[in-house]
Amino acid sequence: MKDDMAGAAIVLATLVACAQLEAPVKVTGLIGLAENMTGGNAYKPGDVLRSRSGKTIEVLNTDAEGRLVLADLLHWASEMKPDHIVDLATLTGAALIAMGDGVNAIMGTDQKLVERLLDGGNATGEHLWQLPLVEEYKELLRSTLADLKNITGIRWGGSITAGLFLSEFVDHASWAHVDLSGGWSAKERDFRSQGASGEGPRFLLDWIMS
Repeated sequence: MKDDMAGAAIVLATLVACAQLEAPVKVTGLIGLAENMTGGNAYKPGDVLRSRSGKTIEVLNTDAEGRLVLADLLHWASEMKPDHIVDLATLTGAALIAMGDGVNAIMGTDQKLVERLLDGGNATGEHLWQLPLVEEYKELLRSTLADLKNITGIRWGGSITAGLFLSEFVDHASWAHVDLSGGWSAKERDFRSQGASGEGPRFLLDWIMS
């Protein structure tokens, strides 16, 4: 759970830094805070949920809960009509398998935005690697009971299909998604401590401040 809240921590840290540095642009942070606890009202495999956007989601795996929260946040963010939307989350174990714990995966609908964030990562020593949003993979998310499934049910391409799931709730031309495989470090190295690495605010600030 200390790992899984890294996205929210990065958003909060970035907002504080923007205030302290008097960032030259307006920055709005949305943080989805939900306690990951079981209980009588907990959702179950097979449930069909209605998202904030109105799209319905069939739950096949209750451990893929973060994307359900992010779906509503991305829909809300789109309604604000910002210039850009960037979300960050420890969304998939597939990103960690593909990248290890030293590189974060990034994908998005605006290549210029993605490239600017990649440049920010290079400038600050925080490694990002772009993955494609393969349009054909969207078929894997289609459900017979709802608009979407919250997972595909197959093992491969998990980071990409998770990104495609989120894209269904983004009504904006400029969006980037960062799957934080590098947000938690197995050991101390360079400027990163063991555990929460502190990565994220630096590459975001490099982009925001310029």
